[in-house]
Amino acid sequence: MAENSNLKKNNLNQQSSSNPALNNLLKKSKLYLKTNQIIMIREAYAFSNESHQGQLRKSGEPYINHPLSVASILAEMKMDAVSIVAAILHDVVEDTTAGKEDIEKRFGLEIANIVDGVSKIDKNIKFLSRDEAQAENFSKMMLAMSDDLRVILVKLADRLHNMRTLDCLSKEKIENRKRNFRNICTYSFKTWNE
Repeated sequence: MAENSNLKKNNLNQQSSSNPALNNLLKKSKLYLKTNQIIMIREAYAFSNESHQGQLRKSGEPYINHPLSVASILAEMKMDAVSIVAAILHDVVEDTTAGKEDIEKRFGLEIANIVDGVSKIDKNIKFLSRDEAQAENFSKMMLAMSDDLRVILVKLADRLHNMRTLDCLSKEKIENRKRNFRNICTYSFKTWNE
């Protein structure tokens, strides 16, 4: 049994050396998280990487680098391991064949609920205008926050990373994303200060 556990740890250690985004996240996380939490982060990476296999971002880089970057933003804030794992998994339910049940079985209900909350913020919204969509998106974010603040923090880190990687988009899409992000931040801070 111990030998199997050591093999698993060695395999997870080998994975880290091949992905600079994972190495960056692990470096930040090791400064304040426990060994068992680092192992959980590596396991989330393995699951997310496998789930997103073959997917690329518009820039051409492997898709897995996006959730790792989102998780790294949270690690810079010294968020808990649950938040970081949820960030690594935040697009799995939405963009792959894995479901909330798969995440719950492997990582527990708490993480599955955060991932589900992040996914539901933008899911299946049909509106008459962009302004209505924006207002409804804000409302959903605030409702999600009432259950667990980590949902909104993962979503904001997701949007922040998207803002940092705009260079492969058209000028129109860049302006739309900038406006969207500015509105989200303004609304969020205004709501928190009331």
